[in-house]
Amino acid sequence: MLGADSINLALMVADSGLIDTAVQDILRQPELLMMSERPGVKRSIKKHLKKWHKTVRHKVTTRRNSDWLTEQLALYQDTIYLDEQRFLENVDSIIVNIHPNSSFHTIVHSQRNTMSAHSINFAQSFCRQWYECLKKDVERTQTEALETHKSKLLDELYKRLETLKELERVSEQGESGNQGRLWDLAGAKLTKRDFSRIANYSEFLKKNGDLMSIVKQLGRMAQQVEAPELNRAQCDNLQCNEQPSDFAIDDIVGIHTSDDINKLLPNETMYLAYPELETVFYQHLAEKRLLSYKSEGKQRSVRQVNAPKHDQRSEEKEQGPFIVAIDASASMMGFPERCAKATAYAMMKLAIEQDRECHVIIFSSTFITYDFTGQSGLQEVSDFLSYSFMGGTDLEKVLEHGVELMTGEQYRNADLLLISDFIAPRQSQALEDKIRNLQGHHNRFHSLCLSKYGNPEVLALFDCQWRYHPSAMGRLLKKPIKHLKSKMDSTLIPAQGQQSATIG
Repeated sequence: MLGADSINLALMVADSGLIDTAVQDILRQPELLMMSERPGVKRSIKKHLKKWHKTVRHKVTTRRNSDWLTEQLALYQDTIYLDEQRFLENVDSIIVNIHPNSSFHTIVHSQRNTMSAHSINFAQSFCRQWYECLKKDVERTQTEALETHKSKLLDELYKRLETLKELERVSEQGESGNQGRLWDLAGAKLTKRDFSRIANYSEFLKKNGDLMSIVKQLGRMAQQVEAPELNRAQCDNLQCNEQPSDFAIDDIVGIHTSDDINKLLPNETMYLAYPELETVFYQHLAEKRLLSYKSEGKQRSVRQVNAPKHDQRSEEKEQGPFIVAIDASASMMGFPERCAKATAYAMMKLAIEQDRECHVIIFSSTFITYDFTGQSGLQEVSDFLSYSFMGGTDLEKVLEHGVELMTGEQYRNADLLLISDFIAPRQSQALEDKIRNLQGHHNRFHSLCLSKYGNPEVLALFDCQWRYHPSAMGRLLKKPIKHLKSKMDSTLIPAQGQQSATIG
């Protein structure tokens, strides 16, 4: 073979440290340095950059090169497998096919008149220079692609910073919230109108503090379950990771050229048996052209991971997600609608604090699902808050959907809150049996009734029943009689077997 193999050229450039340098440049940005001082954010930024590093490396090494560079790589690959005689016969046509965009084009044409095709090692020298130029061309292409990805990442990071700062301002979350979790949710850029909606419902929650009291009581219930199998504690475990590596020697898969003496083919040592050929051996060694066994395998590394494990002595409970199902029928328009939306927003804030998932379902005759704790959680919150309530009520369909979700393993010790006026007929016996079966496996069903006319037979299905329907006069006078209001207009009606309580 006349030159070095180009198959691993893209991988060689990717491993040269360009991506690591880009990550360090990003981390040195002043605003990111300031934000990373906040609790939880530094860990989230590092996790974000680690994922970006892996994704960009894959894109850079596997992306399709420009057409001319792909052609040049193919031409070089065909050329290095020619013997010297055939190379000398075809060298003129090879030179003609060197693309003008190639950095080798200028070199080969500037030296064409001085080239001596009859000189010793002309073919090897030609291919070696060509390989170095191809390496520069691939590196330049990858660097340009990397700069594009880097610019996009910086735009995304600054967008998250802007969203996070604005959210802190409108919700007064500040340092008390889980900043790292908020960073994860701030993937979509919110408009001023979006922030205005969030600010309005934050203000609504302040004026209707009883709703926040309901949410906090609901959030504490997952930790109050007497179930030893749900106890868990954080522990440090050693985890073995395996990654494909050319340096591992698990399996021999073929033959290639390299400078690895340990994997040398026996016939390559024949050059050392003759003093006249010994120079050829060392030349091949310097040019990494010795025939060697090619091996593949997996490189194993051990890293420490922080993961929960079951612990009979621990007081921390394994907590499932929150599911908030909201009646979007026409009868909920007005003040009940605002209460429902504000409660869902409060549930999202609680889910962030407790590091739980929060899914919201808006239902009428059909239902729409929102994921408040996904990567675009804040955008989902804004879309939900802008939704207009109208239509009919189909409690059975949404309860069936909730029951189906809560049968999954990830919904152990989960809470479902149904917010409605509960002006609906009694549900089927089959559905009631499914709900009671789940209640026996540490899943809780809660109801928040926003009407005086809720059907008692439907409400009897739920573990905890809250009613919140302050009168219009009470809402007007809420501020002057705040110390009396919660007891007069908002009460917790517990399910059978629970102690009575009032919110105040």
